[in-house]
Amino acid sequence: MTKHEAIKQIDRAHRKVFVPLGDLLLGKLMSKKLTVFIMATIFILRGLLDGDQWVTVAQWYIAGQTFVDVTGVIKGTKKIGPPAGSEDD
Repeated sequence: MTKHEAIKQIDRAHRKVFVPLGDLLLGKLMSKKLTVFIMATIFILRGLLDGDQWVTVAQWYIAGQTFVDVTGVIKGTKKIGPPAGSEDD
């Protein structure tokens, strides 16, 4: 095995282990929609987006999250209830 082949084999093994691990960690930490929302907020603070563009991103984020929540309720994988931390009287 040549040095070049060995490096390619190590690179393939690295991708099989670390790329899925990174995706798993990022998937657990935050959704892609939330990442876009956070980036839009950073962009507006830096002056790269105007207010109207930020509102559009925020509306898409809220609409997308609502769709995910409603789909979860319909499929039965998500329960409807009071917000976390609120008291039931």
